[in-house]
Amino acid sequence: MRRFPTLMFWITLIALQGSVASFAQTPAGFPSRPVSVLTPYPAGAATDIETRLYTQKLGEIMHTTFIVDARLGAGGIVAIEGTMKAAPDGYTLMATTPSFTVLPYVNDNAHYDPVKDFAPVSMMSKTPVILCVNPALPVKTVAEYIAFAKAHPGQLNFGTSGPGGLIHLGGAWLHAATNTQATFIHYKGSGPMQTDLVENRLQVSSSSPLAMMPLIKAGKLRAIGVTTAERSKLYPDIPSIGETVPGYDYSFWVGFLAPAATPAAVVNALSAGFNQVAKAPEIAKKMAEVSAETIGSTPAQFRQMLTTEASNWRKVVQENGIKATE
Repeated sequence: MRRFPTLMFWITLIALQGSVASFAQTPAGFPSRPVSVLTPYPAGAATDIETRLYTQKLGEIMHTTFIVDARLGAGGIVAIEGTMKAAPDGYTLMATTPSFTVLPYVNDNAHYDPVKDFAPVSMMSKTPVILCVNPALPVKTVAEYIAFAKAHPGQLNFGTSGPGGLIHLGGAWLHAATNTQATFIHYKGSGPMQTDLVENRLQVSSSSPLAMMPLIKAGKLRAIGVTTAERSKLYPDIPSIGETVPGYDYSFWVGFLAPAATPAAVVNALSAGFNQVAKAPEIAKKMAEVSAETIGSTPAQFRQMLTTEASNWRKVVQENGIKATE
């Protein structure tokens, strides 16, 4: 009987220490006023909708208001510079996508380092990109596509939604990694590109599942791979390109950043909130409906992803001489 109170004492003490440590991670009184979330995307755009979905839920969790502030212009640079110049106090965040890690390498006016000049908070979601071919092309796998491209150098037309964009860079990476060639045809949007792919004026291209899956299911396009390293949980029947081309891995993602000098305690508090958002069943359900997987990373995980991605895109851009305008 004498040992029991002692055991309970230590159990209680350990529990209290854990509670104090958890509480210490959240700065006292933060947040005490609304938080601005800058975004380079107009109201109604897919990323804007996703940003509002997350921040509305985060506001409920952190008992404050998150105000989405569209800062349009210069291909995203206006919002990026606005975030860099903001007070590093946790009351200014930026919602961003892969273009953030691409811009410094394709646009001479983008003067920032995507890793050093910001404090990563959390990557919230990722969406695989699906590589498709016109059914008239006699290939059904990535390996067959590579073999066909090697046998017909430069004869395949690869559609992109614009020079220096994610689809262009992903295509350039694939062909450089496999020592193959394609002729890149740039469009001002994905709609005309998909039309020409269906009509066989293009033989290959890639885009989001929302754009491609209806055409794939209708037999108008053939999916040969997703661009992530592993198969998508949402489309497990489509092989990943990484299964054939080791190291090949990219996706469309949405994440949140803060100014570089934002205190770690503030960043961690925001990240913990975003992680609760990502784990909310209603959020995961809504994102699955638009072919996205919720993630909810730690700041360290997000920083590592940004570091790897920036390195990959810098190499692709430099080796292929890509610019945002051609």
